Amino acid sequence: MDTLLDVDEVTSDAEVKGAIAAFRADYKATASGFMRKYMFAPATPPALVEAVVKDATSFPPEISVPVLEQSWRHDPRPLLRQIHVPIVAVNADRFPTRLDHARQYAPQYDALIVKGVGHYLMREDPAAFNAQLARAVARVTGTAQPLAPR
Repeated sequence: MDTLLDVDEVTSDAEVKGAIAAFRADYKATASGFMRKYMFAPATPPALVEAVVKDATSFPPEISVPVLEQSWRHDPRPLLRQIHVPIVAVNADRFPTRLDHARQYAPQYDALIVKGVGHYLMREDPAAFNAQLARAVARVTGTAQPLAPR
């Protein structure tokens, strides 16, 4: 869900170190600022932004920071080459999903897009998310004809 937007986008070691240093120095403020800048669509209701930010910033930094660091350092490309079953992401349109990049490593990679939402698409538009998730499951299980990405 809203991941692998561009598998060729690599965060440099210096960028990771700088970001992680900021999160370690003041997790709550850094996480809040990061989320508000990158994780929501312009039309996300402010009350939802506040609720999600409150939830996320309440996680213990000693757990959250290492998870963030590992996610930024992880290179999914070698693993994508090893997957030979259907892959269907359900992504937001906040940032573009680069199917052309993902398909270099996994030609069967596909994505269904929920429009007008950010990273928390399942909370921003549950009905649209659920519809695309049902389509994704149908594609992966072979229970429906593939539909064009929306």
